[in-house]
Amino acid sequence: METMPDPKPLRTDAVLPVEGRVVLLGSRCRECGQVLFPRYATCLACDGASVEALEFAGTATLVSWTRVHMPTMRMQAPFDAGYVRLTEGPLIYAPVRAAPAAPFRVDLPMRVVPLMLGEGDDAVCGYQFAASSEGPHA
Repeated sequence: METMPDPKPLRTDAVLPVEGRVVLLGSRCRECGQVLFPRYATCLACDGASVEALEFAGTATLVSWTRVHMPTMRMQAPFDAGYVRLTEGPLIYAPVRAAPAAPFRVDLPMRVVPLMLGEGDDAVCGYQFAASSEGPHA
């Protein structure tokens, strides 16, 4: 059986598609410990140049959300988006998806899942957060 190649990432400094899932990419400053998303070459907190690459666990909790009624270049409206706090600390804004058994609420456990944007040769793999029944540390 032939395997399909992983799709192109939307941003090579933020997301890595791997075997049907996505890994979020970041950095950790060796000088002050600040954790950053996406990856940066220098620390935004202390301007330190000693940063290490980091792969996030992909778990988070929902901080806030809204329904977006304006389409974007790659997404049709309406869709839900919100701020999630990654288990490792960074607060990021991303598309979010609830589940019938887990409607949106503050502190809802979330997990990162692939989000295909575009079609054909123009398709890229981004990310979104989906309600997780396993909890933020699964």
